[in-house]
Amino acid sequence: MCGYDKCLSALDFHHPDPSKKDDNVGRLLSEKGKLVAYKEAKKCKLVCRNCHAELHYGFDNISV
Repeated sequence: MCGYDKCLSALDFHHPDPSKKDDNVGRLLSEKGKLVAYKEAKKCKLVCRNCHAELHYGFDNISV
């Protein structure tokens, strides 16, 4: 969204449709494996932590 690309640790997976979220991508990767985590990640948009917080806060001017 904002173009941030400096640090992978500062990026989050955002579920635009929370009703389709099965679990956290990182948790699925460690507990269920790559394929399950990949399927969950496909439901997401990759955003920086600041943009992720703004999305959950409800800012209207952000679209994913």
